[in-house]
Amino acid sequence: MTIAQCKDGRTALLSKGTIEIQVLVGAISTANITISYRDFYIGGRRRYFIALSFGKFQEFIKASIAVGDEEARGWYNDHQQELTTPERRCVRHLFIATLERESDEAKQILEVHLESIKAGKASIESLASSVSEDEGSKNTGGNLGWMLKDRLPGDFAAHAFTMPVSEPRLIRTKLGWHIIEVTEIKAPELLPYEMMKLEIITSLSDLGRKQAIDQYRHQLRLLNHEKVEIYRQLLD
Repeated sequence: MTIAQCKDGRTALLSKGTIEIQVLVGAISTANITISYRDFYIGGRRRYFIALSFGKFQEFIKASIAVGDEEARGWYNDHQQELTTPERRCVRHLFIATLERESDEAKQILEVHLESIKAGKASIESLASSVSEDEGSKNTGGNLGWMLKDRLPGDFAAHAFTMPVSEPRLIRTKLGWHIIEVTEIKAPELLPYEMMKLEIITSLSDLGRKQAIDQYRHQLRLLNHEKVEIYRQLLD
């Protein structure tokens, strides 16, 4: 026999004559919480007040994090610039460092190879393993992969992101000399909304959950300030 399902149980509690119990029983019934009269009477009311408070908390959070299609699409439209993937370039190079070698010597070596490349007698790919001193790319044909401008050293990016495709050039950076070639360019790209919808809704929901918890915590402190003590020394 349960309070939420039995009129007799409710009447028995109301006969205690306290408004507090009457309100609590009504709330328990509304929340469809099933407990026995014996458990309620013997176990005390505190834990059921806690259960109801937690239920209200869950409802508050659920309402705060609900994100619909209209809100997600609006966020997408307002943040298209940030969501757009910048231009990317696929680059390969030959590199000779000048930390322990004269700059002119390194330049002369690569000038000879650049002439061979332009004449069609060699390629960066074919020369990389024997010429390049870049250990990260020499065994993969000098390939540096797809690159973003803001992820590169400025002196390298200034050349790599202004060159046309398939026109190798000799350039100087603070690390040494390079023959670099852009093999492919991908223009800035904005993925369609439908491809980003789920990620946007998830991100907005996570943000809403954090804000809702902070707001709920603030409300509890305001309403129960005489019962809440904050140990700020533990927060510092």
